[in-house]
Amino acid sequence: MPVEVDERYGRVRAWVQRRGPTLPTVEELMVTAPFHVRDKQVPHFEREWAAHRRDRS
Repeated sequence: MPVEVDERYGRVRAWVQRRGPTLPTVEELMVTAPFHVRDKQVPHFEREWAAHRRDRS
């Protein structure tokens, strides 16, 4: 089974069936997913969002 590694995002795909060149088409693949997703929200987001919402009222 062909395996492809996306270095930019760290994803790994195993292709069962690649998409065909014409429509309709089918593709089937398996991908990896992280067990834990890192929280990327900055500490001041809630405060800034609340201020933004007040300004629009």
